[in-house]
Amino acid sequence: MSDTLSEKLVQDTLLKFVPVEAEIQSPMGERLVAFDENFWRSIPRESLPRLGEIMSIDLFKRVQSQAHTTYPEIATVQELDMNTLLKLCTVDLASRGFGNFALKRRDNFLFIDLYHSLFAEILPKQQDCACSFYSGLFKGLFSQISTLSLLSVEITCGSQGYEYCSFLLDQADLIDSVQNKISTKVTALQAFEKVKKEMEL
Repeated sequence: MSDTLSEKLVQDTLLKFVPVEAEIQSPMGERLVAFDENFWRSIPRESLPRLGEIMSIDLFKRVQSQAHTTYPEIATVQELDMNTLLKLCTVDLASRGFGNFALKRRDNFLFIDLYHSLFAEILPKQQDCACSFYSGLFKGLFSQISTLSLLSVEITCGSQGYEYCSFLLDQADLIDSVQNKISTKVTALQAFEKVKKEMEL
């Protein structure tokens, strides 16, 4: 694929981070993007959250632009109801091959349920969570939306056999408490359950 053609098919902001091999139009009219799996596998895992956070800046800019085009009466995206704003975000992500997500409240905790995670689908099944890229992405995205300093940690992952990946979204004290309990013997889900019990005491 020539640079000129790829620039027409996919925005520059995506090309800067994601080498795209081909864009395919399916018979059903769906837009599919074929990613270079070797590129993603070559990135050190410890760098993935920061890459996700950087990409969230461009994601939020695209969402702002789309929101102002669709709803010209608003001054900021924060004026939109949360369902509308989340739809703009998840449609943008899904159209770029990164899956789609839903925001859910469970037991007074806020979770992001991610379906069709890029990493869960390209990586082999494993015991630990594989989608730290999205932790950074959701951290950056929801911090910009809420204007709060938020963090995100993956609690369950599709690479572990779950139907979808689930991320806990909260402020630093809770997320740090969970992350500090995760080890080779304690999964993120077990760490979260321990912190939850401690909070109930």
